Amino acid sequence: MSIIIDTRLSKFPLPVQIQNDCDYYQTLSAVFDKYYKHISTICNLDSETVNYVATNIQIIKCAVQDYLRGNICAAKVLIQDLIKEYLDEDFFVSEFDKSYAFRGIAPLKEQQKKFGYSETYRDLYQEMNKAPISMFRGRISKTGLSAKDMLHIPFNLREKVLTERYSMSGIPCLYLATTTLGCYLELGKPQYDALYLSSYKINNQKMKLLNLCITQYTINGAAAGYLNDYEIPHLLNLIKIFPLVIASSFVVSNNASRSFKTEYIIPQLIMMSINELGIESIAYLSVHMSDFYAYPQCVNIAIPMVQSDFSNEYSEQLQYFSLTEPLCFNRCVRNYYCPTRISYINKFYNSNIHSKIELNKKCIEYVNTVFGKADDIIISQSHLSCPV
Repeated sequence: MSIIIDTRLSKFPLPVQIQNDCDYYQTLSAVFDKYYKHISTICNLDSETVNYVATNIQIIKCAVQDYLRGNICAAKVLIQDLIKEYLDEDFFVSEFDKSYAFRGIAPLKEQQKKFGYSETYRDLYQEMNKAPISMFRGRISKTGLSAKDMLHIPFNLREKVLTERYSMSGIPCLYLATTTLGCYLELGKPQYDALYLSSYKINNQKMKLLNLCITQYTINGAAAGYLNDYEIPHLLNLIKIFPLVIASSFVVSNNASRSFKTEYIIPQLIMMSINELGIESIAYLSVHMSDFYAYPQCVNIAIPMVQSDFSNEYSEQLQYFSLTEPLCFNRCVRNYYCPTRISYINKFYNSNIHSKIELNKKCIEYVNTVFGKADDIIISQSHLSCPV
């Protein structure tokens, strides 16, 4: 038996843009109302799923309210319990090396069956699953940096750890991106001669990852054509989870001199929740690129650095990482040469619907940008164990 669930989501682009911090809750509620109204009209969408969405929306709103009242523990429990419901959804929670966030549907056997992809792209999927995933880390500096400078902020300098979207003040977090473009955007588009970049390899392929790289286009893609019984649970889970992604994907235009950022509440509650759920990292789309173009070139991961031994300056987790000596981006651009390797993104996302990004208001093939070329140069350097 097969049915059509025509989602036709088109009015929920991410990130959600707002003018002021105080606009967050009101705008979130309005987007949630619009989302609930839309899914309520989807043909063949069961009432249980619609009710689940209503419940998840209410949970997220209550979590924001509890946090703003100072009841952070209650807020965390709400978000943690929401995530628990989807731990068995491979698209949502998986090992790092098998995540949709980087490999698309190549590791997802059920999703491969759609339209016969498992046969048409069998060889490609096998190659995608075997190739190492390229990650990058960037820093801004007026002088040269060493590999040690590209690690997380040491524990004895906690006072320098600022509040970020997925990390809290004083808690070091390792942020990585799938491309140098991702690093450039996250660092606020610095001058090329002040941007230093290293390639990272994650050697713990079984690291559990929470995948928040979900957009309205992801949902529409999962709903395309007639759905067989095995496809329906995946689609329904995406529809249920999407409000959590929406709540985590806001940008405030008037961003000057804000000590507190309301749009960080839900992402930080997610980060506070994952450790007890056996999850070690989070993947999400950069809010500095429209979601239509962000995947996979602007996928970020946040990895909280755990301090198990308080005499150490760095986390023991770094034993599972290797990295290259940082290169100045300007040097990569000016002294371009044919590299010995091709980055994961450039190799597997160079000619399909995910090959283009938006840069300087122009749609362009990523591999043809200076960032795409720099990716290949940087990953071709020797990767060494973290110097700690």
